[in-house]
Amino acid sequence: MSTWLSATEYRTSGAKQLGLALNPAFFQEIKEDHLSFRQMLDSVVARWSQGHVTISRQAVEEMLQLRDAIESYFALEEFYGFLPTKRAMSSEIVQVAMRLQTQHRDLFLELSEIIEIMEQHLYHESRVKPHEISQRLQRFYQNWCDHEQQEMKLLQRSHNEELGGSG
Repeated sequence: MSTWLSATEYRTSGAKQLGLALNPAFFQEIKEDHLSFRQMLDSVVARWSQGHVTISRQAVEEMLQLRDAIESYFALEEFYGFLPTKRAMSSEIVQVAMRLQTQHRDLFLELSEIIEIMEQHLYHESRVKPHEISQRLQRFYQNWCDHEQQEMKLLQRSHNEELGGSG
């Protein structure tokens, strides 16, 4: 089940008129509480980058578990970390928060595409090679790391703004 709003649902929800803010306490807690998820991601990427994995049912199942974990992680961030607000926030912070929230969907779809390609290989619908999966997974991982780094920077800026400092 997807946790994201369609474009129509978003436009009619009023969220755009309210603006988007970070809830720093929850956001930080979500990141700290999901250490096992990040360790799973690191482990999967490491095995694929070292060439220690073949495209098998077990590998697909592991990727499906990873995708489910990412969906839960993003859902928590979106429901508790990003909040609609009427409070005046820096327009730059609001824009970055909205862009980062959109990246959740993009990252989820990127990982889903990798899984789909793996499944097509299992059913002989594609001739993808393990190193191609590894390359796609490495790109996904780099995008993921960039996204997480941007969220941490936004969290820091949001803390600074709450304390009355500059971003």
